[in-house]
Amino acid sequence: DALHTESVQGLLSACMAASRFRGYHVGMLNDRSRTAYYDAELKEAVASWPTCTPLLALDIGAGTGLLSLLLARHARGLFGAAAPLRVVAVEAEGELVKVARDLARSNGLDDVIEVRHALSTSLGPGLSVEDSAVQAGFCVHEVFGSDPLSERMLPSLRHARQNLLTPGCQLVPNHFHLHCALCCGRVLQDAMLPPASVQGVRGVREVFQDFAPVAEAMRPSRNSLFDSDEQEIIWLTAVGSVHCDLNELLDQVPLERAVHLKGLQVDWPPDFELDAVFIASWFSIDGSPRLD
Repeated sequence: DALHTESVQGLLSACMAASRFRGYHVGMLNDRSRTAYYDAELKEAVASWPTCTPLLALDIGAGTGLLSLLLARHARGLFGAAAPLRVVAVEAEGELVKVARDLARSNGLDDVIEVRHALSTSLGPGLSVEDSAVQAGFCVHEVFGSDPLSERMLPSLRHARQNLLTPGCQLVPNHFHLHCALCCGRVLQDAMLPPASVQGVRGVREVFQDFAPVAEAMRPSRNSLFDSDEQEIIWLTAVGSVHCDLNELLDQVPLERAVHLKGLQVDWPPDFELDAVFIASWFSIDGSPRLD
């Protein structure tokens, strides 16, 4: 119930136009677990905000504007329409800026949500609001990739903390857990082979062997790995996890964390030949619901 039906239809129609911007935004909008997590976390965070204190919030990497909308909706519902509230949503993709503005307008929140076409790292010192440079006391972000640090999250948050946010700013989310384990399996080994059409070409196999571990384009989809009994992954270790507090990590680049993996007693398939061992990694964020 977070969005009006017309707004949802407009968002999905816009996102389906692949020529306009990246299609993965469709998947993000359809990810109910992601939306439920942010909706619950923002509701809880807003509820802890001092009632008589003006709320100025920053949304880094706003995308379609969904998180800004959830934040503004909870704040207005809790504090009332007359309460001083402003959300500055920053997005670098021009077409997404248009969608975010339309979303705020169609939900009657364009008076409190301001969508700016910019990189957050290009702003500051302070956010220019009504001819004054002020700092936000609340920040929501979703600059995670499949790797939590792949979209320059730490440099973006570090710049925001130094230039755009108040000391002790409320950050949502403020942590993540990094998980990893060693594994192997036929589906993984097959994914690292060159296409059949070029397997016979001299030198191709050697190139794939050298570059396969870091070739993202060859990475098998999550569905092909986990949704088929025929494509079983053999886990060689238990999962190792480390907690990462974003309030403490912003000054630590590159980020290094030690993970200790404990081996498992593996029952090998009768005809399986081990050619390679892989590192599987993923991350999660605590909450109700938990986000994986």
